[in-house]
Amino acid sequence: MTFIANDAAYSAPKSVTSSRRFAVHVVVAAGLVVALALWARQLDVARLGRTFAQASLLPLLAVVLVAFAGIAWKAAFWRFALSEISPVPFWQLLRYAVAATVGSVLAPARAGDAFRIWILRRRHGVPLPVTLTVAGLEKLGDVTALVLLATPLLWIAPQLAVGWWLIALSALAVAAGIGVTLLRQHPSFRNRSPLAGLRLFDRPGPVAVALACVLMAWIFDVVTIELVLGAVGARPTLSAALTVLLMTNLAIAVPVTPGNVGAHELGSAFALRLLGVQAETATAFALLYHGLHTIPVLLAGFVDARRLLGEVTSEPADSSSR
Repeated sequence: MTFIANDAAYSAPKSVTSSRRFAVHVVVAAGLVVALALWARQLDVARLGRTFAQASLLPLLAVVLVAFAGIAWKAAFWRFALSEISPVPFWQLLRYAVAATVGSVLAPARAGDAFRIWILRRRHGVPLPVTLTVAGLEKLGDVTALVLLATPLLWIAPQLAVGWWLIALSALAVAAGIGVTLLRQHPSFRNRSPLAGLRLFDRPGPVAVALACVLMAWIFDVVTIELVLGAVGARPTLSAALTVLLMTNLAIAVPVTPGNVGAHELGSAFALRLLGVQAETATAFALLYHGLHTIPVLLAGFVDARRLLGEVTSEPADSSSR
């Protein structure tokens, strides 16, 4: 009786929390649907069709190649970040990166990230604290790279008033850096199993190179934005590319749909409308920008991702991960 009562006492808050998260998810998803419907009402479908028909093919093909190169830079990040603790071959990490992208496109809440952590632990014996630390470092690198790249908007597009967003993102990155520093200075925390991954920072050289790889991935994303802008007939200016980069990533900061479908398009199209780009051009850009980042990867990586899942499931887990 006592154990049953205690179990119920602990499970009830979890159930309530889960219900609240689901409710928030439903509300946000409903808001996204309404926003997309309002956006669609202003569109001239015939003009949108002409924009697609007149889009230049060569820049769009280049977008696909540059997008794959961006994934390769993220795989390089994992290669350098893990190099001093649990080295994994780059080509394996590239395969996992493509599979993770496929998983995040098909499932909500960036499920591909969890898949990569699982496969690194099961196949290569990378301890969970290490992969979680590397994943956190990647997110920190993403935020830092976004701030660095978007900062010029303060001068080249002051009318957008993005200063508060940049301050908030910078504060998040600084707080994370301070938190890591404080934890590493206290052996009582550092030596605990969940924080064992902090020894990653004992070698700042590989960490710095890994973060440089993250920055390169973001720079390649800026290149894809410029290419798609040019393809749909919009001016491929630096202010337009950086505005799209910032607004889109703010829009998808909280994953609501698989692959951020809807939120990604709304964020990038809204960014261009702020700069005076025609709604149909902005919409064509948004659909092509997101589609060329996801559909080719999905087509190229889906079969291998399924094969990889089958391979790893049938393999015995690496004993060093236990």
